[in-house]
Amino acid sequence: MSKAPFTGSVDLPWDQAQKRLMDQMLSSLDQSGLFHTCAIARADTGHILRPLAVSGPVQQIVLENVAVLFSPDHPHARSMTARAQVEDRTLLVTDYVHSEYLQHPDLAGWRQAIEAIGIQWLLATPIHRHASFWGVLVLSGLQDEPPELMADSAEKVAEFIADAMEHLETRRNEQQYRETLKNLAHTDALTDLPNRRALETQMEQAMLRAIRHNRLLAVCMLDLDDFKPINDTYGHEIGDEVLVTLM
Repeated sequence: MSKAPFTGSVDLPWDQAQKRLMDQMLSSLDQSGLFHTCAIARADTGHILRPLAVSGPVQQIVLENVAVLFSPDHPHARSMTARAQVEDRTLLVTDYVHSEYLQHPDLAGWRQAIEAIGIQWLLATPIHRHASFWGVLVLSGLQDEPPELMADSAEKVAEFIADAMEHLETRRNEQQYRETLKNLAHTDALTDLPNRRALETQMEQAMLRAIRHNRLLAVCMLDLDDFKPINDTYGHEIGDEVLVTLM
């Protein structure tokens, strides 16, 4: 897949743009009617796997309450989501409530919640970006058996999510690059103040406004006396520091 229809908005802060993109993709999956809950999770620096986006009836519960510790000696390490990350492979299980992944005593509460909801099968598949593990796509359903070829389809969806994220990141980088070039073209590298090109642009705009409103235009200039001896005596680096301080 080389193109992603979900591009988010590059006008948003990066984290918000990613969140919007993930919400759009999961909402699209949810509308298929094949799943009870869809989620994208990612581990933070504290080895806690947290949901970044969720769709389905228990969306808010999952976002507010699910945080999976996956250090090897923790019971959560037995969870499917953590195992999919640690083993870097797709896991699919039917009769999820009675599976090995939920039998630890510390997971009894979560097991009861899953049973009450009626979730029958669960799938977790890795999402890769930049040739390394990035997160996990989690899908669940109420049917006794998952739809045929669900594992293959989920892996393709995970690839699509990664592709969409790359597309969004590329657009973001291109926008930042354009803004950087624009900044460099209109900013003095030493003082970080508007340069001559910026001054000419601002003067042109100011003149047009003055003419349009039939007003006078005043220009104030600052002349720095005896600056040359500073450069000659102490060198241009000290002279530059003096300019930066004065500006």
